[in-house]
Amino acid sequence: ASQSSTMPVQAAAYGVSPSLWAELSGHCPVTLARGPKLGDYASRALALKEGKKEFCVEYESKRYVMASAECMEEFLATP
Repeated sequence: ASQSSTMPVQAAAYGVSPSLWAELSGHCPVTLARGPKLGDYASRALALKEGKKEFCVEYESKRYVMASAECMEEFLATP
């Protein structure tokens, strides 16, 4: 099996709000990962940023939206 098959790829977004179809209810997984690891729920929630459709990535048959181009590049390199 090729390693590239397990790496994320940039994908087309759907026309409706990402909160309806993207993982994490349309929030950026990179901002979640960058947030406090052991903080309380409120501080972790504050770290979350909404993703934007133009920064849509498919990984393991799921679609995620990133908050910025920088976040998308980071996710594409290290999911």
